[in-house]
Amino acid sequence: MTELIDGVAGAMVPLWMVSLGWFRTVSMMVMSHVPMLLLGLLMVWAWMRWRRHHRWGWALALGAVSGWATITRPADAVIFALPIGVAMAAELWKRPARSGLRAAGLLVLGALRSFHFKSCLTWV
Repeated sequence: MTELIDGVAGAMVPLWMVSLGWFRTVSMMVMSHVPMLLLGLLMVWAWMRWRRHHRWGWALALGAVSGWATITRPADAVIFALPIGVAMAAELWKRPARSGLRAAGLLVLGALRSFHFKSCLTWV
């Protein structure tokens, strides 16, 4: 929040999170909500880093985390991925088609690696 809005908002977010009764309740449950929240935050973090630097590693990381989120909770992963995808498409619209295709390929490659790793875990 500090990077998106300002320092005051970044300082207020932990207080808001602790004050939410549902957040405290769900965080104590042994369900997939907490890992999905972590994966969603990692998706936003990787997108913010990609937005700043446009490095291929951040696009690959975003794809991998998106793949893990899709495995964990598919509907929630779509909720996180749609705005990030729209923002990435809007930013890549101004660039040459080659960089857009490269970013899309890296996202798909990262997501496929996540699914491949999951299929390897099922054999263990």
